[in-house]
Amino acid sequence: MRRGRVLVIEEQSCAETSGLWSEIQDEGFEVNLTAMDRSAAMVASAGPPDVVVLNMIAAEMSGDRMRYLDAAARLMMARGSRRLPVIALGGTGSPSPSLGISEIIARPISAVRLTNRIAAIRRLATMQAEARRRADTAIAFGVTMPDFVGPSAGADPTVLVVGASVRYLAVERCLSPKAFIVGAFSTATARDYLARRSFDAVVLNTTVDTAVEMLREFRADPALYTLPVIVLAAAPDREATDQIFAAGATELVEDATLESDLARVIAGSVAEHRFREALRAVYVRGRNLVTSDALTGLFSRGFFMEHAGRLAEIAAEEGEPHAVATLRIDELAGINAEDGYAAGDHLLRQVGSLIGRLTRGEDLAARIGGGRFAVLMPGTDQADAVTALNRVSAILRTTRFIVPGTGRTLQIDPVGRVTALGQSESLEPVLNGLFDGGTV
Repeated sequence: MRRGRVLVIEEQSCAETSGLWSEIQDEGFEVNLTAMDRSAAMVASAGPPDVVVLNMIAAEMSGDRMRYLDAAARLMMARGSRRLPVIALGGTGSPSPSLGISEIIARPISAVRLTNRIAAIRRLATMQAEARRRADTAIAFGVTMPDFVGPSAGADPTVLVVGASVRYLAVERCLSPKAFIVGAFSTATARDYLARRSFDAVVLNTTVDTAVEMLREFRADPALYTLPVIVLAAAPDREATDQIFAAGATELVEDATLESDLARVIAGSVAEHRFREALRAVYVRGRNLVTSDALTGLFSRGFFMEHAGRLAEIAAEEGEPHAVATLRIDELAGINAEDGYAAGDHLLRQVGSLIGRLTRGEDLAARIGGGRFAVLMPGTDQADAVTALNRVSAILRTTRFIVPGTGRTLQIDPVGRVTALGQSESLEPVLNGLFDGGTV
């Protein structure tokens, strides 16, 4: 399964990016290179790209910067209301929506850094597409889903700055006019703050090793998985840069460009995060008695099966990766037998509520029946789905659930399974196979 289509516009190749495109292909992206005069035709083709990469490094070499920018603007107009994301490599200044540039990635540029940003953009597109698909499924149940309204500018972001190096003063100068800053001079203090309150972004003003360690912690926690994290560094080499982005950094800002770039990077990252959270809120508001499981508040089995069938057809037509995951709570039978069905229902409500909070914004979580839950993961291949499911399972496994009226708490050991969602005559045997120990 491909991870997405990338159209690269460059008039001539350059040494700095010559190996980049094959590395991106190795990561599962379909990459097409084209000259500017053919770019519009590629966008309008039967297999249009998900993201366009504008090689401004090549533009600097050829002196054709304005021609590249003109190509981006024409691509923006060609797609009309459904804007095509355009990433400028090696550009300077701020993104310019009026010129069709949605994101700028400054040097140094690596495959890991670029694929991270492409994946983030693709995920937002997946969330938007899923909102439309879910609205279509709801119509089959006689229900109208709420319209999506993008987030307003809102209050100034709250940014957690971790670390006590001399850079802190520069960070404060950059962000204080447009953000509320909370300083955590130790990683222990930062973890405490993140457990007790919400932030719009985190800035890691630490050593590279500490930043990588904290990033891995964040990305293993479903509650912090999408939180924007910007790493500050002196002048990292290629290996350190790759480590930082492989661990899940949103962006890297070097000391040399900190005062010119940090505020812009924070603003863009926060806007993307708020957009994602606004989409997630639409999904929550869209639940009602017709489409929801009365006990847990998750989607009902009927809605899940209907939507999964539609998603399977789309997967077959478009080649998009979609996955389905299941969770089985075997402890339910013992609770029902020992403490009664009311206690079992209470456990299911607790587990269902937690699953709803832990699944990603675009995922559709449902209770299939008894202690069986399933999650549709659109735009997700099997490997990424396993990672997402493991995050949910780890939290469930370490949570102590209350058994009402007994004074006891209970820890569960959920059984999780994942498979790719393909076109099938019936999803029923696929789910039964997963619940009974099928493909992982």
